Amino acid sequence: MSPFIAVAGSVFPEILKLVLSRKHHDKVEALSGAIEGAVKKATNSDDPSDATTAIDQDPKVEAELRIRLAEIAAAEEQEEREALERKREAEQLAQQEKRDFELKQIEASHARTMDRFKAEMEAAGAKRKQDLTELQERLTDVRDARRGFEELAASGSRFAWAPPVISTIIVLGFFSILGILLLQDIPALDLDTEQGERLFQIINIVIGALTAAFATVISFWLGSSQGSKQKDLNSLTVDTRRVAAEERREERLLEQVAKVATSSQPISIETPLAGILPAPVEKTRKLANETNFSRCIGPILEAEGGFVDHPKDPGGATNMGITFNTLQSWRRPADIDVNDVRNLTEEEAKQIYRANYWNALSCDELPNGVDLVVFDFGVNAGPGRSAKTLQRVVGVKDDGVIGPITLAAVQAVDPEHIIRRFGELRMEFYRGLDTFPVFGKGWTRRVEKVGDRALELFRAG
Repeated sequence: MSPFIAVAGSVFPEILKLVLSRKHHDKVEALSGAIEGAVKKATNSDDPSDATTAIDQDPKVEAELRIRLAEIAAAEEQEEREALERKREAEQLAQQEKRDFELKQIEASHARTMDRFKAEMEAAGAKRKQDLTELQERLTDVRDARRGFEELAASGSRFAWAPPVISTIIVLGFFSILGILLLQDIPALDLDTEQGERLFQIINIVIGALTAAFATVISFWLGSSQGSKQKDLNSLTVDTRRVAAEERREERLLEQVAKVATSSQPISIETPLAGILPAPVEKTRKLANETNFSRCIGPILEAEGGFVDHPKDPGGATNMGITFNTLQSWRRPADIDVNDVRNLTEEEAKQIYRANYWNALSCDELPNGVDLVVFDFGVNAGPGRSAKTLQRVVGVKDDGVIGPITLAAVQAVDPEHIIRRFGELRMEFYRGLDTFPVFGKGWTRRVEKVGDRALELFRAG
C-alpha cells in the first residue's frame, strides 16, 4: 500500500475503509492512485514525509486535502450505489424473464388442454350424431316394412296373406313340438352311437330354429301395434332432445374455451380454473391400496436413511426421516425419548408419512411423478412449504393449502414442466439456508434423484 494512503488516512480516516473494502485488485489500484494524487496536489509534495509536515504546519492544506478526500469518497460511494442499482435491475429483469417464461409454459399447457378438450367434444358429438342417424334409419326401415304390409292388405293382394299364414304355421309348429316334448314319452337317444348323436344335434337345430322363428313372429305382430309405434316415436324424440341438449352444453363450453384462449390475463386465483375448465369425469375414489403411496414411499425412506442424530440438524434425532418432535406429536400424550426414535418401526413410519404428509398434500389427486416431488419436499421441508412451491409453479395464490383451484391448475399444466420447475425452486430454497454448506451436497443429490424418479413415474403412466 502506498505511504500516501496512510497520510490521507490520518486526515480523513473514512478513506481507509473504502480502500480496504474494495475486493477487486483493479478497483483498489484506481482508488489508491486517486488518493495519492489528491495528497500530492494538496501538499504540493512528492514525498510522504514532506506531505505530512505540510499538513501539520498549515491548517489550510489539511482542510483542502480533507475536501479532496471527501469528494473521492463521495464519488466512490455514488459509483457503488449505481453498481448496486444496476445489479438490482438486472436481477429484476432476470426474474421478470423467468416469470414470463413460466407464464408462457402455463399458457401453452392450457392451450394444449383446451385443444384436446375441444377435439374430445367434437369426437363425442360426432359419435352421438352417428348413433342418432343409425337409430333413425332403423326406425325408418321398420316403419317402411310395416307400411308396405299395410298397403298390400288394403289393396287385397294375395301376398298380404303370406305373413299371417307363415306366422300361423310357425306358431302351431312351435307349440306342437313343445307339447310333444312335454307330454309324450320320447325314447332316450343313445348318444354313444354316431346315429344317436347326429339325431340329437338335428333335434337341437330344429328346436332352436322354431324358437327363433316364434320370437320373430311375436316381435313382428306385437311390434306393429300402435303402442309399439308410439314407443319408437317417443324413444326417437327423447334421444333427439338429449343430443340437442349435449350440443348446446358443448357450445357453451367451447365458447368459454375461446374466451380463455384469447384472454391476455394470466391464470390466477381471481380466474380459477375450476370455473373455466369442464368438470372432470367423475371417478371412483381410490382406496388406500390403490394409490401411488406404496411406490412413492420407497424413495423417501431410501433418501432419509436410518437413525441419525446430527448436532447441526435442527430436527434433532431422526429415524427414517421422522424427527423426535414429529414422533412425539404422533404418539401424544405418551412421553418418548431418543430410544423411541431409534426403535421406530417402518410400518409406523409409513403411517405417519401417509397421514401427516401424503394425505395433507392431497397427493392422491396429483399426476404421476408430481405426487412424488411434492411428497418428498413436504417430508424434507414441511407440507406448507411444499404446497406453496407447487402453487408457485402452476401460477395460483400460494396459500399453502392444496385445494380444488390448485388441483385444477395442476391438471392444466404439463406434469413434466411441474416436476422440473419444482426441483429448481426447491434448490433455491435450500441455497438460502444457513446449513447449506453442511447438507447442500446431500440435498442436491436428493433433488436430482427424486426428480429423475418422478419423470420415470410420469412417463410410465
